[in-house]
Order: sequence, then structure tokens, then C-alpha cells
Amino acid sequence: MKTTINEIDIVALTQNLPELGLIKGDTSMVVDIAESGIFLVDFFNKSGEIIVLESLKKEQI
Repeated sequence: MKTTINEIDIVALTQNLPELGLIKGDTSMVVDIAESGIFLVDFFNKSGEIIVLESLKKEQI
């Protein structure tokens, strides 16, 4: 299991985020990592359009 998360990595949610319409297992791509350890991730639809851009903690992905 990979423990380091880098920019452009594909990651999956470890928990539901119903307020965003996302469920555990949804995948996204890391687009930025803040010094605070927060990850900016893009969630896409099947057409490749960004549907959610969200800041998440490592334990959420």
C-alpha cells in the first residue's frame, strides 16, 4: 500500500461526503498539496469535466 501522496496521483475517498454528493470509493486526482498537509483534489464526471474541486485531509483519501 502506498503511503505517500503526490501531485497528479489518483486517490479514492475513504469516507462519504454527502454534502458534496460524493461517496466512499469515488476517485479523484491530487492537483496541489498545501504545506499544512491539505490536498486539493479534482473529482471528474465520465466526460472528464470537473464536478468538484475540494480540499481534503490525508485520512479522507
